[in-house]
Amino acid sequence: MAARLPVRIIIISLFFSFGAALGFAQSVAQSVTQDVASVQSQENETPAGEQGAALKAVESEPLPEEDETEQPVELKKSCWFLTFGPMLLVNTDSKLSSAPSPVMYAGGIGFEAFRNKPLLFETRLSFFTNYYSFDGTDAQPSEVENRTATGLSFMIDATTGHEWRWGKNAFSVQAGLGILARIGVLSSGVASDDEGWSVSSSAGDDVSSINKWFWKDMHYLYPQILVSYMRNIPLGLRAGVEFRAYIPMGLLSGGGLDDSIFSLAAKLEF
Repeated sequence: MAARLPVRIIIISLFFSFGAALGFAQSVAQSVTQDVASVQSQENETPAGEQGAALKAVESEPLPEEDETEQPVELKKSCWFLTFGPMLLVNTDSKLSSAPSPVMYAGGIGFEAFRNKPLLFETRLSFFTNYYSFDGTDAQPSEVENRTATGLSFMIDATTGHEWRWGKNAFSVQAGLGILARIGVLSSGVASDDEGWSVSSSAGDDVSSINKWFWKDMHYLYPQILVSYMRNIPLGLRAGVEFRAYIPMGLLSGGGLDDSIFSLAAKLEF
């Protein structure tokens, strides 16, 4: 009997503890229900007109607009650039003694200065090759089948002009002078003692005559006009296209369009 007494006490204690916990939970649930009912009653008391006005105010609030205006990149005072593209060498002489106007491809590197001034300055060195033969008087562009010399040609440009800029775009017009330094070497597959333009001359003699022609009567001087369009691209670079028209000094002295050069090239500034 004495052993059963503590067990009865424990059971009774658990019964009362469970009852107390159940009562506490009921009181918490009643309190939460009263709070929810109070909030709902406050919402119902709010006039519908005020709610609509508040909603319209939120809807009518303007969203931040993105600035679509193109901001120009800070202009460098000077830069380097690369060019590559085709060049047309005009030849109006008889096709019996020369080739049609040949198209060459030239690559160049240049430097541009004073870009923040009204007049900018640009210089460039480009390189291309072409075949030549000699007709007894002039060096003529030649087809590969009739070639005697290969002309290694270096064009040295110096121009100045103005650049107009708007947003990320730029357009420039320049004028200046080009010096065409050409060196003729015996073409591959042609022997020095092969027959030249006449039975009394050899291919080696013709190469010597071609080199003399390159440097006489100002055949190496080319006044030029340059037009270019550029656009800013990522990484602080500019890319675009340029067109150059080279007018030989022979044209100014009545020599016609022969030896005029027209160039169109892609351009990358960095």
